[in-house]
Amino acid sequence: MINGATINTTLTIVDVQGKVVYSRNNFTNSASLVETIDLSGNDKGIYFISLTTDKATVVKKVILH
Repeated sequence: MINGATINTTLTIVDVQGKVVYSRNNFTNSASLVETIDLSGNDKGIYFISLTTDKATVVKKVILH
């Protein structure tokens, strides 16, 4: 990977009904990806964060109190 290169990465956050509340594609230099997302404007409840690259997909559950 070339420093500063854009790679095919998708970050998506959905609620329990499957509604997309956040989505971002094609991060630059994701070798040390750090993304800050403010979900404070969303309803309290369960959300799923999905990070997809060309090699894998990882899904994590987040609970807003």
